[in-house]
Amino acid sequence: MRYLFSLLPYILFSPLFSQISGTTFAEASATKTGKIVFVYNEVSGFTEKKSDGAEGFLVDLMIEFERYVLKEKGINLTHEFHYTGNDFPQFMNQVRISSGGVFGLGNVSIKEERKKDFSFSPPFLGNISLLVTNGNVPLLESVQEIPTKLAGMKAYSIRATTNEERVKRIKEQYLPSLEIEYFSSTNIIIDQLLKDDSAFAIIDLNFYLEALKKRLAIKRHPVADEQDVPFGIIMPKNSDWTPILESFFSSGFIESPRYGEIVSKNLGSGALRLLDRMKRG
Repeated sequence: MRYLFSLLPYILFSPLFSQISGTTFAEASATKTGKIVFVYNEVSGFTEKKSDGAEGFLVDLMIEFERYVLKEKGINLTHEFHYTGNDFPQFMNQVRISSGGVFGLGNVSIKEERKKDFSFSPPFLGNISLLVTNGNVPLLESVQEIPTKLAGMKAYSIRATTNEERVKRIKEQYLPSLEIEYFSSTNIIIDQLLKDDSAFAIIDLNFYLEALKKRLAIKRHPVADEQDVPFGIIMPKNSDWTPILESFFSSGFIESPRYGEIVSKNLGSGALRLLDRMKRG
């Protein structure tokens, strides 16, 4: 126990858990300039690390937001990136303990319980959760085949996620003896599935689309597709940037051709077709 207490200063004040901050909206409004921080983890198609920061759908979306703020409020924004590695819980915690103009860019579902710790943007993208396996696994023809075709398999998941909740529902409804093995990211789960035909996972749409682009031997079982909770951008609780971000989303940008362009550019044309299917129900 004494050893644990001796380590606490290094744990609490290490760069991994250091508080970061950006300019508040009030400060930016007064000076007409400001710096905002994009906290991100590695999410296929959404936020992908590169030498000078990140690229992807959410980076492009936030650049459009900066242009909106300049046009509507006359505020000239710059941004910097803060990479939290390939670890979803670490990413969430970093945003939670930060302050001011900090925006968490990732595949974060808008869930009521998360609103206790974060401010959310409106949804930026609908989501479909997909049941996927190694390509060698026989295709499910109906969800009623889960108890037979997935019998004896284990499930891969990430703790405290919407996808974990769905895995647990499958366990409760179809596979009571299901073993769940946990990892820190979906990218790691996909790597595991490529080597293992005795496991399945529930993953988000964007990860499947990225796997398709890379021609990975991952099999989607469409009968188990499920429209899921949409994604939102997270901010520290009570961030004063929330109203202007909401204004950007309500300005019609999500319905604009430019939005379709950045979806197609980063997630592929297949994403537009699937999203259109979701709108039609």
